[in-house]
Amino acid sequence: MILPSSVASDLNRYYPGRVSILTFCYSIFFHAGFLCVLLYRLAHFSSGRGGFVGRVISRVLTRLNLMLSSSDISPEANLGPGLLLPHPVAIVIGKGVEVGRNATIYQSVTLGVASHGRSTYPVLGDDVILYTGAIVVGETRINSGAIIGAGSIIVDGRVRR
Repeated sequence: MILPSSVASDLNRYYPGRVSILTFCYSIFFHAGFLCVLLYRLAHFSSGRGGFVGRVISRVLTRLNLMLSSSDISPEANLGPGLLLPHPVAIVIGKGVEVGRNATIYQSVTLGVASHGRSTYPVLGDDVILYTGAIVVGETRINSGAIIGAGSIIVDGRVRR
């Protein structure tokens, strides 16, 4: 397998057991979620390498992701392998967010700081599912296997209504 392990894990979430170059190429053109994750992975890889040129490439890939999917995913976020974005529209993930393995994130989800000037980001465990419109901000830890319902708002570890 010539695909990096994190990309292969992501692809396996879209096509379980059918990870191949052909499936990879098919997914780039016909699965917007996979393309969104792939662009994030390339931006994340570029951001830590190559100094100024790496940062520029990272920003260009992030901007391309924003134009193609309307999702703003910081290349400085740490998203584990096996990420599934079934409908990658209007997803916002801040630079300090950490997400474990095999997470599923639906459209219009926001993960970030609670307010400007603060630097505490949420940390999500493995196998977490965030449904449509969920907002998780501030110093929040979500346990592995948790399911965050549609429209939920969690600020600094407390559920808001």
